Amino acid sequence: MDERSSFVIRTKYEKILATLPAEQQGAILMALMSFVVRDEFRHLSDPSAQMLLNVMIEDVQEDKAKYKERCEKNRRNAYKKWGKDANDANAYDRIQSHANDANGCERCRYDSDYDNDSDCDSDCDSYIRPSRPSSYMDDRKNALKNQISDLTKITLSKAGGA
Repeated sequence: MDERSSFVIRTKYEKILATLPAEQQGAILMALMSFVVRDEFRHLSDPSAQMLLNVMIEDVQEDKAKYKERCEKNRRNAYKKWGKDANDANAYDRIQSHANDANGCERCRYDSDYDNDSDCDSDCDSYIRPSRPSSYMDDRKNALKNQISDLTKITLSKAGGA
């Protein structure tokens, strides 16, 4: 087989392994390891242990086939995206320069409760944060000017009345 650092032993085998003596459990595990690491198929003397080993080996082979299929699919997808001329420095798309703008959506662009969350669900269809309309900013400026004006009048009236 290929050089693998791990493989899956399914928990469904625990009940079956528990019924076997420790020597057979160890023999099954070592035979399975031998198959995965060195591609050696060992025959066990006990027929029930051999049957369990055969089922476990089938699962390992299915897992390996699924893994190879997934790797090939990922390879094809990577080639679709990046499989351009490797010698051309301008062949690859660059990462967008305004990555912070990618988190907004139409529903949460006016989040004004001054907390750290965006109050936006992750299922938004739009990922580009639109800028606020100028009328919104004009309204905010006018409101601030009115507040400053009111505070100035209060301060002046207190200073003049004293």
